[in-house]
Amino acid sequence: MKLQKVTHQIIDQDITKGNFTKCENNINRHIILDCGMACAELYNILLSYKNEKQYDSCYPSNSCLMTDCNISSKATFVTYIKKLETFGYIKIKSGGKNTSNRYFFPKADLSITHYTKDEIAYINTLKRRNSSNKNI
Repeated sequence: MKLQKVTHQIIDQDITKGNFTKCENNINRHIILDCGMACAELYNILLSYKNEKQYDSCYPSNSCLMTDCNISSKATFVTYIKKLETFGYIKIKSGGKNTSNRYFFPKADLSITHYTKDEIAYINTLKRRNSSNKNI
């Protein structure tokens, strides 16, 4: 399935539906200082997919995120995601085959998330699958 290119018209349709993303300014400023402006925008796009009914997480596909952020290089996208993860702005639970990763936001303002202390403890234990731990 080919993703539709994001246009100004599509963005305006979202606004008329009342789709807004709330992000704390301090988090954005910290991301810009730690990771750069592009990572801050990727973080905001990730937040726009957040599902507040399920641990305040989201699971958009990489191709969907790349399209929304106008990133054409998979290597660039992976670099941005890794920076956000390294600095602790997101936690990632790796998806299975043909399943998207699940993204969590442990540093998000608690007034816009609904994490309990137990959920934050769980999120902080998440590990990504890599070549040395393929069974996670």
